[in-house]
Amino acid sequence: MPIGPYLDRVRYVCSKLGTDKIILGGDVNAWSVWWGSERNDARGVDLCDFLDSEGLHILNEGNTPTFEVYRGDRLLKSVVDVTACSSALLDRAEEWQVVRDVTSSDHNAVTFAVRVEGRSGPRPLWYTSLQYGKGSMVGVRNGNGCCSE
Repeated sequence: MPIGPYLDRVRYVCSKLGTDKIILGGDVNAWSVWWGSERNDARGVDLCDFLDSEGLHILNEGNTPTFEVYRGDRLLKSVVDVTACSSALLDRAEEWQVVRDVTSSDHNAVTFAVRVEGRSGPRPLWYTSLQYGKGSMVGVRNGNGCCSE
């Protein structure tokens, strides 16, 4: 399935919110060596073009699979979950990683930190995305250990 219609929706949201301070992430079912896939596919090329046109930068590091599932006796794995951010947030995003074995989903968890300025100076604000099937759950943990969903 082409990724174009989905990118059109994201482009619309970006036009309303702006992309000067934005982080986008999701299961894009697209392959690109830019985010750790073994090869490029058409969806990956289209997504790279979109990210470039919006001035967004890929945060993915390494090639640890974000998707892993056994089908029969075969392990299928790929890097299809992508996180990207605007230039203004690029130097604040830290420690992007894939964490295995913390979900019951066929997708591994993706975690990263975003440094924010507070009254007492910079402090980390952690964003963790755990994807379960077709839905997702997002938890936020700040430097005080507080959590929200």
